Amino acid sequence: MGGLNFLIILGFYWILPYCTLAQVIFRIRGGLEHGNVPDREDSYQQTRTYLLNPFFAYFVSPKNVNYHLEHHLYPTVPFYRLNTLHKLLLNSEYREHKPFIQKFGMSLRSLIK
Repeated sequence: MGGLNFLIILGFYWILPYCTLAQVIFRIRGGLEHGNVPDREDSYQQTRTYLLNPFFAYFVSPKNVNYHLEHHLYPTVPFYRLNTLHKLLLNSEYREHKPFIQKFGMSLRSLIK
């Protein structure tokens, strides 16, 4: 009976959420990163960085995937350095170019339009 209980627990706590809730989050996140962007030809406007509080980011954008513009501009930077890269770019490169950075709520609203 122990093996059956393990499979039931595995199904309810890992497999069911992955097949339902996680897929919804992945779709929303993909839309936020690449959907409804201002200019697909401009490398600073073809994807967005969306900002959210750390608690919410833990569930919605693990491994700093919310810093998606930075990831596209510098794809070799490891995920744990994207936050630092974002801060560096705010004080340098982003002053010359207009980056597409929005708060999460605003990004979600623009995606729904």
